[in-house]
Amino acid sequence: MATTTVPTLSSVRLTRRRLVNSDQISSDEKAKANQEAFLLKDYEFKITYLSNQFDRMWNRFNYFVAIETALVGAKFLIPNGALSPALTIAGVLISALWYVMGAEDRYLVRLYRHQVKKAADAVARTIWTDGQTHRDYRYVGQVDEVMRTELREEEGKDSEGRQKSIWKRLIELEWLSGWRLEPFSTTRLAALFPLLVFIFWLIILVTSTSLPA
Repeated sequence: MATTTVPTLSSVRLTRRRLVNSDQISSDEKAKANQEAFLLKDYEFKITYLSNQFDRMWNRFNYFVAIETALVGAKFLIPNGALSPALTIAGVLISALWYVMGAEDRYLVRLYRHQVKKAADAVARTIWTDGQTHRDYRYVGQVDEVMRTELREEEGKDSEGRQKSIWKRLIELEWLSGWRLEPFSTTRLAALFPLLVFIFWLIILVTSTSLPA
């Protein structure tokens, strides 16, 4: 005759505790997965914003270059290179507007780069819980001293990991064809170059008004 096992109160409590723990673990995993998905999407959005900002900045830069080229060209096409006061004032105002927009574009690039850095750091912290992997991660657009040092060290080695000779590094011309000066970075020039053009037009305006008729 088969016997029926009646669960005791302690076994019922243990089973309930296991179910509760299982539900809690499942809930935690879902929350972590949702967090990772959100952070990854947020990182992608910020990368897109930064990329679009670069496009907008250089499009505006090219427009102003075309306008300023036409104005400067007029100086050499006009007999004796004498520009009318109205044309000179137009050059001053347009270059001033160019500088303002370039400076604002440069600010947005700095802001979006900072946001990309923060988003990449949040994604790395969520995916890699160990500190070392998180510290070794490099996000897109990272151009700080750590990244530049790693690039120099990597380019200084051959495909087998051996250090290149000075002669080989010289003939590769990487030191000549690819370099970066932080004070004169490309995005800074988007604001500094219009400022120089603005000063150029101011000099023309002042000298033209001070010359005798």
